[in-house]
Amino acid sequence: LVDKRQIEKLTDAERQVVTHLVAGSTNGDIARRRGTSENTVANQVYAIFLKLGVHSRAELAARLQASV
Repeated sequence: LVDKRQIEKLTDAERQVVTHLVAGSTNGDIARRRGTSENTVANQVYAIFLKLGVHSRAELAARLQASV
């Protein structure tokens, strides 16, 4: 599960990236939609994984779904 306090640790940009990740978007897709580089998105994904204690997009989606 993902605790509400963990979500609150994410920046606004990271929360936006999470929304795209759980929708199945690639880093490239997210970068284009947000007007940033793929490297920026990759760094944000890494930070999200660290902050939420997950190791993959699938784990992120499953833990968020279980938290709802």
